[in-house]
Amino acid sequence: MELEIEDKLQEIYKNLKIEVKFKDFRIYEINVTINNEDINYFDYTYDVTLTLDANISIIEKIIDNKIILPFFRREE
Repeated sequence: MELEIEDKLQEIYKNLKIEVKFKDFRIYEINVTINNEDINYFDYTYDVTLTLDANISIIEKIIDNKIILPFFRREE
């Protein structure tokens, strides 16, 4: 499952390096690298009641709001 999540996220974020690691039952660690130096990670609990695309959408919102936006604000 972690490869499926990672592949979908890499299709969306072509300029970021994203790694997904299995931690525990339905818990995945998402590692996001920006500019080959900043590594940000968060744990995501996969919701089995949702589809893969719905889970990816939630992960996208987390990446956008918690990693990408703060990164660009810091650059200004």
